Amino acid sequence: MTIRPEYITFASWGPRAELPESIAARYLACTDRLRQIHPAYDNWIFNLKDKPKKFDALRDDLAAAIAANVA
Repeated sequence: MTIRPEYITFASWGPRAELPESIAARYLACTDRLRQIHPAYDNWIFNLKDKPKKFDALRDDLAAAIAANVA
């Protein structure tokens, strides 16, 4: 048995009429609220096409990253 010290959150939903900018804004609001609960929620890693990237490096370009990865 392997014990890993991280939590993983996956999210997926079907097609919706929502712009990447509004998705990014909603996601940023959620992560900012989680950060207020506990510092452990402030170290997010995004896995974009099997290339992990720290969320802080992606934060300002989140809408573009969402747009580039929406099927």
